[in-house]
Amino acid sequence: MELSGFLVPLVIMNLVVLFFSVLILIFKELLREKRQFKLQLNTEKKLMVQGGGSLLSTLFENHYFLPSGCGGKGKCGYCKVKVPKGGSSISAAEGILLERKQIKSNVRLACQVRLKNDLVVEIPEEYFKIQEFEACIHETSYVNELTKEITFQLKSPSNIVFKLGQYIQVLYDFHGEMIQRGYVIASLPSQSEMIKINVQLIEGGIMSTYLHSLREGDKVRFLGPCGDSFSPDSECGIFVGIAGGVGISPFKSIIQNILEVQPTKQIYLFYGVKDFSKLFDHDFFSSLFRTLPNFHYFPAFSEEIPGPDSCFLKGIISKIFQENFLENEAAEAVICGPTQMIDSLIPLFRKKDFVRINQKVWARKNV
Repeated sequence: MELSGFLVPLVIMNLVVLFFSVLILIFKELLREKRQFKLQLNTEKKLMVQGGGSLLSTLFENHYFLPSGCGGKGKCGYCKVKVPKGGSSISAAEGILLERKQIKSNVRLACQVRLKNDLVVEIPEEYFKIQEFEACIHETSYVNELTKEITFQLKSPSNIVFKLGQYIQVLYDFHGEMIQRGYVIASLPSQSEMIKINVQLIEGGIMSTYLHSLREGDKVRFLGPCGDSFSPDSECGIFVGIAGGVGISPFKSIIQNILEVQPTKQIYLFYGVKDFSKLFDHDFFSSLFRTLPNFHYFPAFSEEIPGPDSCFLKGIISKIFQENFLENEAAEAVICGPTQMIDSLIPLFRKKDFVRINQKVWARKNV
């Protein structure tokens, strides 16, 4: 009884000390987030910024725009920067999306870096060329049951200079939170006063629901151009395109461009969808297949079983590519689609002696 009477107040005292220790840590963290910190960009640009937010959102607030296809969710890996000094601890998302050698060389995802100290940040010079655009909806049309082609008429600035394969980040103020999502540009660079994107409606998707609700004349804002581009190599005689689902978006303009400058180039297009209802631009590619002997088209369903007289193949697109692309000459390739599809293609491309040029583009010399 005497020992029990001694332990109870001791336990209570320890709990009180623990409570106040945690409380002090919380207050210290809150005070830190209210502080301002120095942010140095590429040695010559110095800012005073509010602590607590992500580096990505802080740069956006100060009109420095980074690529971010997922809108800062730590899923796409596009917002890579170098943080030689002051970066917060590595997040779980960075551990997945960054290679070990990148982490060792101070590469970080801007969406995962929290401002808790003075920061030194190095970003690629091309990011300074990303602009904010104001546009209005010129036209919308369904290309399949869930996907709309949306055409933006640019207002301010009135023109955009971009390259094949690049994308824009559409902005949407959702109840005070700025949502960003990336969409590949589906139009030709020569159409600089217009931008076309294809938007698949996702159940519960904030941005896709917003974009599908827009009507002719409605205003919209976006950042661009963003991301890696593709420039056809005039010395290379073979082009390979591999698309999954809505990833087919840039290939119409890419192939149109190739046929304009290299009309005899051998073109292989592998296009995978779940079923017939998910297809779009199929009539355009089918027409090329019927009329051009150098255009080779391999549409495939992963779920639906094609009819016996159908031009469609059955299976996942990586397997279709492996079985049907048997060329050994120099070739260039563009991949665009879901992460799972891209991951399944990487070992196949390496086995066929392709070297990765950037996020989308691969190339192979004569073997």
